[in-house]
Amino acid sequence: MKTIFLIALLFCSTLLWAGDVSIGISPGSITLDNVLKGGYAEGAFSVGGGSDGSETMLVTLGVSGPIKDWVSFEQQQITVETGTMKQVKFTVRPPNTTANGVYDGTIIATAVPSAEGLSGTDSELSVVSSVSLALSVGVTGEQTLDLVVDDAAVGDIEEGQPLQAVVTARNPGNVNVAPSVKLEVLQDSTLLMSERKTSTVEILPTTTKSFSTTFSTMELVPGDYNATVSVFLSADDNTPISQTTVPFKVFPAGTLGLSGAFESLAASGGYVNEQVRVQGAFRNTGNGGVVAQLKGDVERGGAFVSAVESDEVYVPAGSTVTLVAYYTPTEKGSYSMSAYVKYSKLQTETKDTTFNVAERPTSVQAPSETTTEQGTAASAPNYAIFGVVVVLVVALAILWKYYFSGESKPKRKR
Repeated sequence: MKTIFLIALLFCSTLLWAGDVSIGISPGSITLDNVLKGGYAEGAFSVGGGSDGSETMLVTLGVSGPIKDWVSFEQQQITVETGTMKQVKFTVRPPNTTANGVYDGTIIATAVPSAEGLSGTDSELSVVSSVSLALSVGVTGEQTLDLVVDDAAVGDIEEGQPLQAVVTARNPGNVNVAPSVKLEVLQDSTLLMSERKTSTVEILPTTTKSFSTTFSTMELVPGDYNATVSVFLSADDNTPISQTTVPFKVFPAGTLGLSGAFESLAASGGYVNEQVRVQGAFRNTGNGGVVAQLKGDVERGGAFVSAVESDEVYVPAGSTVTLVAYYTPTEKGSYSMSAYVKYSKLQTETKDTTFNVAERPTSVQAPSETTTEQGTAASAPNYAIFGVVVVLVVALAILWKYYFSGESKPKRKR
């Protein structure tokens, strides 16, 4: 009897060890109100967890209650990596014959360790784990047409290209919406074009979608513009639910991938009839190399004086160069300069700087001081030579006295 008990205990412990799995679901409940009978609604939840002995687990999804035939999933079975949560979307479609009211049901997620990574015996002995989510659906027969615009934008284009208005909108109502979009293009408050189109995209209830509407821009030349994007609930509505004005640019053909930044402008002060150095820093922020040139106008007292420009310099993509130009003033005073960088067919914004020009001071030297300094400098070596000569003469005189004159010979004692 003891032997049978021990075998049964060992079997149970092996069962739990081989297939121990945990699963979680979030949120714990979902409520979908104002769902039209015969209509459509979407929801989402996350499911995940972990298991011993496997890197993944297999989750099977199901529904119970009066709504079980209304709910469907993108996939009935999903694989979830251990220690992660995976989002699951579901749709609800109440039949046309459904009576108005609130219907409650349950979404059930059942998990077992994935067969991958487990032995055949372990897979067969895996313990099933499940978790549930309460789902409440409110059904109505009254239609609600609604749309909320979250964003509207247009992008830069090249000359002759169509302009796309991209709208992101969500449908909090319970019927499909096919919005209408109107585009107005202005330059300096002047209306240049206006066109309205109905989208071919329908936005389903409870969903969010981005869609684009294309407009012709054949009459727009390169320059800066503003676009007003108006969104209507349908082609029959004349009152927009949203209006957004955004700037955009039209570039010359073949230049949209080019861009640059004029980072700084500086001019050094100088003297009359001498060159003033003007330098501008340009950074190529585009995708290809460009040829850049600094161009500007110099003014004095508000009056135009001269145009200046640098040499053309090739600038690889992502590089920064210093463009240098020179100007030679003929009068002293305060000067101002406005300059920009031309690159390929484009140009940067304008930057300003100022500089001062003065008369070069005349240098006057005092002759007495110059003579004294030169004399001192020249006499220093002469004194040194004279001193050396004196020392040599004295030394020779002493030697002559003691070695060559008679007085220098010592007398022998007798």
